Amino acid sequence: MSLFDSIQPVVAKWTTRYRRSPVPAFLAWWKAELVGSLPARWQAWFQDRREVWLASIEGDELVLRREGQSEPLAVSIWVGPPTRSARNSPGWPDARSITTV
Repeated sequence: MSLFDSIQPVVAKWTTRYRRSPVPAFLAWWKAELVGSLPARWQAWFQDRREVWLASIEGDELVLRREGQSEPLAVSIWVGPPTRSARNSPGWPDARSITTV
């Protein structure tokens, strides 16, 4: 059993207890109060910047859009999923190396 597997139940219990406690609501309120006391230019830095990007295959094109926008941000030729030999090559990213923006 790896270290991660052995501490996972403890971390899950702590996470559940934290989420059920009043602490997250207090921290959200406190952040809003602190950000509200900053100058307007600085407040923009603390705003939520999460974006949702949508990738779709339309015909033989891979289209990338921001959620809520009809105009594509990027269009690329879709050649299909990679072959097994390409996925096993050293340069192919695995699922652990892919992050979201």
